[in-house]
Amino acid sequence: MKYGIPLDSIPSQYAIGEVENIIMKAYEAENPDLFIVEGQGSVSNPAYISSCIILRGESPKL
Repeated sequence: MKYGIPLDSIPSQYAIGEVENIIMKAYEAENPDLFIVEGQGSVSNPAYISSCIILRGESPKL
């Protein structure tokens, strides 16, 4: 994987920004037409809070 972050090792208060940051780096370097952002868990399962972080971080302002 060329662009990725170990989300479970990042403090939660910084995780959304880190997701947005890696997406912006990929956008600037590759200029893709489409992004596929994946993670583990389920948005509806409270045991996997990282999915909510991914959903918020994957919507940067371009």
